[in-house]
Amino acid sequence: MRYQDDYDTPTLKTYCNTLNQRAKSLQAEGQITPEQLLDCILGSAGACQWCGVNVVNTEFEIDHIYSLSQGGPNTQDNIVLACPDCNRRKGEKHPARFAAEVVARSGNKTPLITRLFSRYDDEVFVQRQMFDDDSHQSISLSDEDRNDDDSSVVPPYTW
Repeated sequence: MRYQDDYDTPTLKTYCNTLNQRAKSLQAEGQITPEQLLDCILGSAGACQWCGVNVVNTEFEIDHIYSLSQGGPNTQDNIVLACPDCNRRKGEKHPARFAAEVVARSGNKTPLITRLFSRYDDEVFVQRQMFDDDSHQSISLSDEDRNDDDSSVVPPYTW
């Protein structure tokens, strides 16, 4: 579906039927109504709720925050507008894990990501930099410890 400010009822019903049939086939609870779908679409203000990219006049998809295949419900509070790229990259990943990937890639924390991080310990999802701590110290080798073969010199990495 393309993002626009006006949708006809048959288009919304068709999209809802698709979402609801998939949910039913996966035995997920809940049903999305055309009104709930419209609220989700217009409530996004034309931006992917994961990465923040503008989707006005472009294709978008409806994503279940907690995927249906992983037991997430087919309810209004579990759906968001997503750009096709985010929806496909997320797949069946846990939403907090995908949110951490989005932040690592873009540095952008959308309101959805902020909400997810407040629910989960976002520090768990942050990749620690290998050399940011103060525990490693520079090691300088004396002339007698050095030899001409650089392969024998072991760098002072902290593991």
